[in-house]
Amino acid sequence: MIGKSWADHCSSDEESDDDVPPKTLSAQEIFGAGDVPDDDADAAEGDSGAAAEDTSAAGDGSSYQHNAPRPPKDYSFLLTAPPPYTAYVGNLNYDIRSSQELKEEMEKMLESRKCVTISASEGDAGGEREVRVQGARLMTEKGGGQSRGYGYVEFDSPEELMAFLQLPNPQLCGRNIKVDVASGERSGGDRGDRGS
Repeated sequence: MIGKSWADHCSSDEESDDDVPPKTLSAQEIFGAGDVPDDDADAAEGDSGAAAEDTSAAGDGSSYQHNAPRPPKDYSFLLTAPPPYTAYVGNLNYDIRSSQELKEEMEKMLESRKCVTISASEGDAGGEREVRVQGARLMTEKGGGQSRGYGYVEFDSPEELMAFLQLPNPQLCGRNIKVDVASGERSGGDRGDRGS
């Protein structure tokens, strides 16, 4: 009589893991007893349940809200930062093929969105000033010149950069773009010269 190996035993249909139902965790096991709202109590309260949910969004940490808006980023550090004032722009449309095209499209967007800074300096007499793009660099593949889908946009002042970064839902060429402060783009030493 030949015995079965352990591999035969593991592949046996008799003891399949498919027959064992997965353990279902309750909300209390996942979130803890204090963080789980009572669905029946919310239904009985009607609109007052929504008010209770709104108060938890005030930052007291009492409950998790999936669709809660993110707080705006604090860009005040830019006011004391030295130039250049550069923004990273990502998720760019691949139809943009040059840095000049990127600059032109950015200027169109800023003009159509009426992106301005409010200046309190004496030279501007405390008025509004349109945000202008000083320069743009589209990152492309070596050799072919195909866009890599991101680039950098430079502004004249930290106020202009902040105004651009705080635009809600920025779009370029009909596509939502990602914007942030360019971080360490020039601090990489010889990173840009690899392979040369």
